[in-house]
Amino acid sequence: MSEKKTILILGARAPVALDLCRSLGKDGHTIIMADSMRFPLGRWSKYAHAYLKLPSPKAFPHQFVEALIEIHQQYQPDFCLPTCEEVFYISKFSSQFPFPVWVDQIELMDRLHNKWSFSQWKGSPFCFPPTQLMSDFEDWGNCEEYVFKPKYSRFGEKTLIGASERIVRKKVKQAKNWIVQEKIEGEELCVYSLWKKGQLLAFSLYKLACRHKGGAALLFEPIWKDEIFASVKDFGESLSFSGQLSFDVIQSEGKMYVLECNPRSTSGLHLLTEGIAAALLEEKQIILSKQAQAFSLKTAILFSRPLHLFKKEVRQSKDVVYSLNDPKAFFFQILGLLEFLYRTLRYGISFTQSMTHDISFDGCED
Repeated sequence: MSEKKTILILGARAPVALDLCRSLGKDGHTIIMADSMRFPLGRWSKYAHAYLKLPSPKAFPHQFVEALIEIHQQYQPDFCLPTCEEVFYISKFSSQFPFPVWVDQIELMDRLHNKWSFSQWKGSPFCFPPTQLMSDFEDWGNCEEYVFKPKYSRFGEKTLIGASERIVRKKVKQAKNWIVQEKIEGEELCVYSLWKKGQLLAFSLYKLACRHKGGAALLFEPIWKDEIFASVKDFGESLSFSGQLSFDVIQSEGKMYVLECNPRSTSGLHLLTEGIAAALLEEKQIILSKQAQAFSLKTAILFSRPLHLFKKEVRQSKDVVYSLNDPKAFFFQILGLLEFLYRTLRYGISFTQSMTHDISFDGCED
């Protein structure tokens, strides 16, 4: 058993942050939750020793840094673990923080996050779909055979699949900020991994059985593929990476195509929470290499894909938010949803965009 720590978890809005709070809190660690929302999901957990509202790192980056320094002065956290896109701001200002942060250098983080630069990675163990800048694209006669996406995006937001030339030209305002990939048909998979100086500490692979409008996954079913594990391990070790690496993958005709990288938490972390404390605090390797419990976001499924609640795999999955031992987050999650709805109406953006409006990172030049 590791000695008791004080841990600062950022991105309290995320279900993975709630899961981390519960997993680490059950082991007796002091958990400080923080976010730039008023009513994020994680603030309601009984394992959260305190919840602190932060300035938006996107709108007020320097105030964001100052607020974290004040948290250190008050609570003396042993380390900080960001879960959402504030991870990039933490990386950018990492030298200013008086506590360890679970991220790598911003230049590397940005290169991984940028879908164009990641797709052009030389010497990686990955196979990438043929990719080009939209500003160089000419094959408009076969437009439906391609996927158009911004260099920086999340949850599949704005991605255009099988769209006509008219739709693409209408939707895309700045072609220089978009890429075009050949459309690969096959099984969609996702990877989550945790690293410390090139040492792989945790790994999970899952398939997407239920998605919100073709974007974010709502049901996470663990599986295992030797070749994906080996490729991810080689890649992280070659970078001597510290932090979290997540990948979107398509298996097609015996080949594994890596579509993009997210150097932050993703839903694969839910599959590992029983052992994540040992990985984070004791550097024990936790590899999910066998059949395990599937997890789901049942409230999200209720609102977006209600008929899927009757499917066997959804019924047998474990809800990420509800916990009989820690139920407040389930009942108070409506406040966070209303906060997202308010942002949607105030800023004239989609509900999905409202979830990251104040923390999204679109490159170092943004």
